[in-house]
Amino acid sequence: MPIPNYLKDIAFNERKKGDFTAFDIKCNCGCSSFYAYESYLDKYEKKACEPHQKALEEVYRCNGSFKCTVDSDGTVHYYKSGPLYEITKKPVKEFIVPPAPFYSSVVVFKIKCSECGTEYTVFDTRYNGYSGKYCMNLSEQEKNYTPHFKQKKNRDNKPFPISVRVEHDPSFEEFQENVGAECSVTDYEDAFTWISVSSVSDNGKKRQLFEFESD
Repeated sequence: MPIPNYLKDIAFNERKKGDFTAFDIKCNCGCSSFYAYESYLDKYEKKACEPHQKALEEVYRCNGSFKCTVDSDGTVHYYKSGPLYEITKKPVKEFIVPPAPFYSSVVVFKIKCSECGTEYTVFDTRYNGYSGKYCMNLSEQEKNYTPHFKQKKNRDNKPFPISVRVEHDPSFEEFQENVGAECSVTDYEDAFTWISVSSVSDNGKKRQLFEFESD
């Protein structure tokens, strides 16, 4: 399985097994120790996401089959159908799920070289992975949004080596079939379906820092 194209310049020690590829990261300056940062929503953004999340949770708690419609602004109407729905066309209950704020789905993981300070984006939902490559129709707001970041620390707060693991569709041919469109090998390399990032201690033990399924 391939290394994502946008990470090839800083990847080394590649290890392949089945649908997975693992590799370590080295800065262009030669350093292999980094500080790591993951994006988060601040309290105001979390508050703005609550109506969407609470409405979805209400839908998830209600067992049964649903019909749905989507308004032009992204509001989703879920109609829970009962036993007589196909005859009467009358739903048992309607759930209205307001659209989520544009930043709610933005997840970014980046690292910074401990020697020269160069930053590298290891993953950004807007651009990387299968979803970022084929499922995102980004607005200007989403493109221009700058996430908030919190540092992922070890106990001693020292920089550490970084190891990345990605999963792809089994073959380029299967990927083409799944996408259903003309695509290049580079597209295949960047459209991984899962990514995991770990720190590596001096004795070789790994601690997972980040994980995301992109499909």
